[in-house]
Amino acid sequence: MAKHSFPWLLARSFRSQRKHPTTGFTLLELLISVFIGGIITSTLLYSVVELLKVNQRESSRAETQREMQLAMDYISAELRQAVFVYDGSCLTGTGTFAADACPGVTNFLPTAINTQPTGTAAGTTPVLAFWRVDPLPQVLINLCAANAANLNLTTNPNPPAGINGVPCLSRRTYSLVVYYLDTTNTGGTWAGRARLKRYALTQFTATGAPNTGWVDPTTTNNKFLGWPYEATGNNLQTAGTLSDGSTNPYAGAIAGVAVNPPVLVDFVDTPVTPGSTATACPGDSVTAGSLPPFVRSPSGTTVTSFYACVRGGGFTAGIQNNTGGRNQETAVFLRGNAAGRAGVPSTAKVVFDLQTRVLSRGSFEKSPAPQ
Repeated sequence: MAKHSFPWLLARSFRSQRKHPTTGFTLLELLISVFIGGIITSTLLYSVVELLKVNQRESSRAETQREMQLAMDYISAELRQAVFVYDGSCLTGTGTFAADACPGVTNFLPTAINTQPTGTAAGTTPVLAFWRVDPLPQVLINLCAANAANLNLTTNPNPPAGINGVPCLSRRTYSLVVYYLDTTNTGGTWAGRARLKRYALTQFTATGAPNTGWVDPTTTNNKFLGWPYEATGNNLQTAGTLSDGSTNPYAGAIAGVAVNPPVLVDFVDTPVTPGSTATACPGDSVTAGSLPPFVRSPSGTTVTSFYACVRGGGFTAGIQNNTGGRNQETAVFLRGNAAGRAGVPSTAKVVFDLQTRVLSRGSFEKSPAPQ
């Protein structure tokens, strides 16, 4: 076979390439592919972002609901130990002394927790007030133990000054607890529309010193109901001398609220929520006149995000010991709002209601019902 020359082979290769040209994409095809790919990628990214937002909103809502439930459990636990709970009529009152009438606990509390705002103004609103029994500070328990031989008033009518007036035998003292709503937000510390705070007026400080403004509720007019007045109309918060002639170590301005009072929970809904109404107090199925009715606290229907309905916390004519010989009962309502949390716009309305009913275990002056 004759050998082919190089020019002939080159020409043959060129003819073969023309018959089978190299494949590829045109510029228009590339642009269309990029455009379609961009749409698909954008759609996927949007879906992922929306999914993350929904997940964040649900997490914020669940977290707020969990915090509200914890706050409700805490309040319920305290109410079960309460000795006396005030209803709405005795929470506010007239502020003055009168027989068979409540002067109103809020009239004798620090101004910082009782500004009573109107409309949309920021402020504080007391909602629930009750007395509970607390142990003495440890420093006083130690002092009582060191002076155990001097506690018998029969043999020693003048006990040492450090334990004079201190309930060393029971080692227990009454404390006034007030839960209130606060819509002020100095410095922008809080993100919720309102927060629930707790104020406590104890007989002694942690160091054992008397707290000014404290009054033993068992010595006031009609016991707890007339606090802080004696039956004679004497205001025991400011009186320098008690009815027995002894010096009042608690006379003076009521112990104020700390600079940063404890916040039980944030993200409570606005106290006066537009378009929201308060749930009615529970109805009664008891015989008329055998038990006092539930009374809303605070009175009226303006506060809808946190309020209570209290049985036996005010003056009720014809009912022995105001509760018919039974324990006090309190229904508590709390509305949370996740607006302002991560993933939830501050203008949103992500609300949920919680409610519970608590039977107090206090037995002060409670006479059993006839069998």
